[in-house]
Amino acid sequence: VVTVVLTAIQTYPGPYGEPTECEDTASATITIVNDWLQFPNLVSPNGDGTNDTWKVVNLLECGLYQMNELWIYNKWGTLEYHVQNIAEEDDFWDPEKTRSPDGTYFFRFSAKSIFGIVRTNGMIEVVR
Repeated sequence: VVTVVLTAIQTYPGPYGEPTECEDTASATITIVNDWLQFPNLVSPNGDGTNDTWKVVNLLECGLYQMNELWIYNKWGTLEYHVQNIAEEDDFWDPEKTRSPDGTYFFRFSAKSIFGIVRTNGMIEVVR
């Protein structure tokens, strides 16, 4: 959240030749939202607290894509994980909870907001 203030000052000659100023100020509070979603390609569910789950970066932080859906497939095309409308950290894919072994997985993600539709897919490498 940022507050922007604009101050305009007009200087003109007064009635006796002395400069006179007229000043006006306007302000607005602006919320800057990072709506750039990032899709990591690595997850390391080894319990160290770093990258233990696979998550879409900025999805929860920006709050714009509340209608979303995520599919995770293994290398044979079998659905490993599916979730609709991710709303909290626990909704993201945790390979430990799905008992997914190390290896390559594929994701498909779709989301909708007032800015349009986001659809993407990619690879995820699980390394413990």
